[in-house]
Amino acid sequence: MLFGRNAVVVVDQLLDNTGLLWSQGRMVGVSGLIRFALEYWAALHYAKRTLLDLTKDGDIEKAAERCSRLLTGSRTPIALYWGGTTVLPSVNVLTMIDKLNEAHSGARGVYEYLCEASHPSFVQNLHFIIASRTYDKHQFEEIKKVSVDVLERTVSAVEFIAKGFAGDGADIFRIGSEMLTNGHEEPIYPT
Repeated sequence: MLFGRNAVVVVDQLLDNTGLLWSQGRMVGVSGLIRFALEYWAALHYAKRTLLDLTKDGDIEKAAERCSRLLTGSRTPIALYWGGTTVLPSVNVLTMIDKLNEAHSGARGVYEYLCEASHPSFVQNLHFIIASRTYDKHQFEEIKKVSVDVLERTVSAVEFIAKGFAGDGADIFRIGSEMLTNGHEEPIYPT
């Protein structure tokens, strides 16, 4: 639940920054921020699946290992607040995207689009460059026609992410609350 709360803070900032850049005509970084929001939704969904699996199989060791990899895993050493560095490998983002896609059809396609839109591919980035405040869009009428579709697809991606993230976020808080209380007024797990 704490991860879910922090994910809400992160995604709120990512989408807020997306709106800020868009409103200022600074389009080149927009797709990267949206992609990061989708990756956070995939991580939140992975956490939700971990809780659901725990409620079904009761395998606390499996759930603890998955949570540890999600929360403190890394491919490179990162300093931990309580001392030392990370030791577990992180969950691969494509693993989380594929799990998300199982529940939310189209998530993998949106992710692939956002990857292309945020990688240094001149053709893909050109749409965002043309949409930015830097260029006189009247010089690029043919490109502009195609760029409108790219920008609409980007807005659709944000809508897809926001709706799915909100649903999975609500689920993780509901499931976590039920696990903590197990139908009782007092938590069954130490807090």
